Amino acid sequence: MTATANNSGASSLARSRINLVKVFSATTARVRAVLGDQIMAWLADNPAVRVIEAVVNASSDREYHCLSIVLLCDGGASSPAPRRTRPRP
Repeated sequence: MTATANNSGASSLARSRINLVKVFSATTARVRAVLGDQIMAWLADNPAVRVIEAVVNASSDREYHCLSIVLLCDGGASSPAPRRTRPRP
């Protein structure tokens, strides 16, 4: 299953500049349960980043259920590089 959520309408994607892609993913229930908190923390740590589009993908087999959220962003030309964070165990 794949879902796309566009924050500003389809026409703004063409006008926006995507110069940053941030991927969050989880395969265990424990990590999936806090994925939203990790995304919100990353956004709070990087206030200059503007999310243009979010792509959500879920896949599973008999053993694993993977959730990935990809943020297509404008990091700002004059802003410092976004802080990289690792998921907390």
